[in-house]
Amino acid sequence: MKKNILFVFALILLFSIIPVLSTSAADNKLVWLIEPELEYDWIRYCKHCDVLRNKNVSQIREIIDEYDYYKNGGGFWLAAGHGYGTAEYFYDDEKNIIAVYTHNECGGGIDYYSLDEFIINNTAFRSENWLIPIRKANFEKFILEEFDGGWVSIDKDYIGKYALFYGDKFITGFIYEDYESRGVRHMPNDFIDMKLNGKYGIIDKTGKTAIDFIFDDIEFIDDNIAFAKYDGKYGILEFQKTIANNKIKSPQTGENNMIYILILLFISSGLIIKIKNNREKNL
Repeated sequence: MKKNILFVFALILLFSIIPVLSTSAADNKLVWLIEPELEYDWIRYCKHCDVLRNKNVSQIREIIDEYDYYKNGGGFWLAAGHGYGTAEYFYDDEKNIIAVYTHNECGGGIDYYSLDEFIINNTAFRSENWLIPIRKANFEKFILEEFDGGWVSIDKDYIGKYALFYGDKFITGFIYEDYESRGVRHMPNDFIDMKLNGKYGIIDKTGKTAIDFIFDDIEFIDDNIAFAKYDGKYGILEFQKTIANNKIKSPQTGENNMIYILILLFISSGLIIKIKNNREKNL
């Protein structure tokens, strides 16, 4: 009887690992202001125009219907008609140099900084509280063409994946596949959207995944909500509430999951070995 109890207890411990390993959309407990129902290929939002600021759900729907008039190629801009400039960041690990590529629709210029110089001048590029996506590159080959006035174009064939930089250091490896860089995008202080394994998720300022990589696209509206494309349709995700809910419901995240799993495996394997030894003694 005692052996049977120990065996059942071991099985319970082993099966308790399964929920920890699960990363399905249901486990994310998504909180939607507007459920995914908007059928667009893409949506882009301008932080300067900020047409959805302080609007309720019915007002948001009316504005989306209004701007649908400007739909282009299956998607649309929630913005007035204007151009935009942006900055992209590249890193050559062999030279330990960061390049800042500032450009608009017409072209761009590039400046180079040692890693120390970049850290010292970090707040000149972006707020010190912002996460900076930096892409690995080969600086000897990635400039495709140079023009008068310092303008350059970039050869994408010599550019690799993205890492995240925060404060004075890289907080992730170069593992992310894509990031939508636009100067008119709203960027929350503590979060950023990145692409991994073909899907977008949200990363926090510690480099950990705040919301799993389950979306086709993410476009922040403000510090609390974002357009998120899920199962082929856009909704408006309350990402701060989603993150808070997941922290309450699933406190074991990231590296903690592995520790939890290893402990359970160790305990379970020990119990199974003990049961086996007891059986052998009784034979």
